[in-house]
Amino acid sequence: MEQTVKTESKSQKMVPAIRVQGKWYTIMPKLYEAERQTYNIAYNLIRTGCTPEVAYRQWFSQERKDAKLLYPSFRKDE
Repeated sequence: MEQTVKTESKSQKMVPAIRVQGKWYTIMPKLYEAERQTYNIAYNLIRTGCTPEVAYRQWFSQERKDAKLLYPSFRKDE
């Protein structure tokens, strides 16, 4: 799903891009944020059209579910 696309700038940097329904979107990672987080949230924003706040909430909710499944010994459920 993720690819790099050449830009038409002087530096000729390769930038990460995703394709959704035949349209290409370039994604620039935020400073101090994991690239995986930025890409997943941007993809969710583009795909569903929700607000950034909702996309972040959904991403963190999914991360909590994954952590609960992968690391059950660290969680003390009552």
